[in-house]
Amino acid sequence: MGDRNKTTNQTNSDGGDNVAGDKFSGDKHEYHFHPEQPAVEVGVSNNLGEFRSKFLPKFVGRKDALEQLDRIVGTADVVAVTAAVAGMGGIGKTELVWQWANHQWKNDKFPGGVCWVDCAAGEPGDRIIRFCQMAFKAEIPETLTTIAERVQFCWNQWQRWQTGAVLLVLDDVARDRFREEISPILPPTDSVRVVMTTRDRYWSKPIQTVPLDELLPDEARILLAEHVGEARLAAEPEAVQGVLNWMDGLPLGLELAGRFLAEDEFLSVADYLAELEQERFTHESIDEPSPEMRYPVGIWKAILVTWRKLTAEERSLAMRLGIYGPAPIPLTEEQAKDWCKELRRLVNLSLVKRSQRFLVSLHPLVRQFLREQLDTVPEREEVRRSVAALVTAKGMEISWPLSTQKMQGFAPWIPHLQVVAKELLDTVSDAWVIEPSTRLAYFYEGQGLYSAALLWKQQTVNVARQRLGSSQPSLAIALNDLAVAYRAQGEYDQAISVLKESLAVKRISLSPHDPSLATTLNNLAISYKSQREYEIAEDLYKEAIKIDRKSLPANHPT
Repeated sequence: MGDRNKTTNQTNSDGGDNVAGDKFSGDKHEYHFHPEQPAVEVGVSNNLGEFRSKFLPKFVGRKDALEQLDRIVGTADVVAVTAAVAGMGGIGKTELVWQWANHQWKNDKFPGGVCWVDCAAGEPGDRIIRFCQMAFKAEIPETLTTIAERVQFCWNQWQRWQTGAVLLVLDDVARDRFREEISPILPPTDSVRVVMTTRDRYWSKPIQTVPLDELLPDEARILLAEHVGEARLAAEPEAVQGVLNWMDGLPLGLELAGRFLAEDEFLSVADYLAELEQERFTHESIDEPSPEMRYPVGIWKAILVTWRKLTAEERSLAMRLGIYGPAPIPLTEEQAKDWCKELRRLVNLSLVKRSQRFLVSLHPLVRQFLREQLDTVPEREEVRRSVAALVTAKGMEISWPLSTQKMQGFAPWIPHLQVVAKELLDTVSDAWVIEPSTRLAYFYEGQGLYSAALLWKQQTVNVARQRLGSSQPSLAIALNDLAVAYRAQGEYDQAISVLKESLAVKRISLSPHDPSLATTLNNLAISYKSQREYEIAEDLYKEAIKIDRKSLPANHPT
């Protein structure tokens, strides 16, 4: 680790096999959610509080789907039954599974723990590992370097940490991603039940599906009345029926419409319906119908009408939030204070969901809408640049070595730093352009996820070459970091090749007595020594010592 620290200084970088089925007999399933439920804490083997009731203030209907889900997961003759709750975006899949999982947990059906994984927000395996570290204070061997190995270690050790049946919920799983990323990390034991939510309706066995359709008319009306009030709906039965038909029983659309009407008590339901019918908002992603997107127009029109209700300041903030990644967005205390009025309005109209005091989130469809709106305004580049600068500055607080406490503190920012590294680098200055990928590499390296760290280090080198040129010290530093990653994985030939390039860049761009030059010589010598090329290593060590003696004090540790 000595050479790694040296590089950093130069950069100035900071048994329950059979789960009994609860049939929900006589249960109306109209569960109320308490908004002040706390998030998961260390030692708590249930993280449902982090992903609570994302879309609905009140859970209505879905009795048949709840019973079907309960029946499939409780089947004992299939090992590790995986039930996929399928349906279009906004249909209420996440809400259904959250309510079911919470009910199961409260009834002690999964005493081994309930682990909820938001697949859209990041690497599923990484999140399972983090759950075990938080819930059980799990110590994972450093010899396990891949995500799959570390997750399988968690499954093998789980019953030692906490006994009993376990529930794993994978929220928002794409079928292609399931085959490539999720299958290798599924639990090998039948003490773990797996439930997914997905937009893909068709899955091959042994995955059994619970297709989730629109709310029934009576259920849709109950949900709308929860926002507007039954008396107001009863006064305009024809207009109310028109709105219900327009939304086609889609929970997200009904909530958006209900909150819009609730905020303006002087707006009649008939006038609101007329506004919907006047708007002919069409989006290219829904031009052609598909089994998953049968009723998307109602969502977009509801969003558009709500959008036109916003002030310029509220729109500006909403578009800004839309730039962030598909994960909960952390707010600084200063932002929460400055945007208090606008945030309250956006939350009231359901364009933004407040998860915690300093954490907000967007529905994927709303996020997509906001991004398209941003493309139409003159201040687009200014807003993108502002978000990229803020997230990059936060990322630059990630330094090596990274403690567990710091890792947990930075974790909410990682999906957004990834967006900067992948989508917003054109707005980042040359002085900071390699920082997003560099800090992401530090984050994953700090967790022992060396393969993921290597990918980000490779991107750092590519970005440095493209933006900074082949003679800049920053490229040499990025190459040196990449070589360290190669050597850590035993890829000595690649490490030597990269270090040679780094050395060549430094000989051009730096003074012949610069300590950074000695660092690269030292690292190159280590790589040659690892391959028993002792004579070459010795010459490199001697040159490094010569430089250090000229450039550093006689008592310097190096």
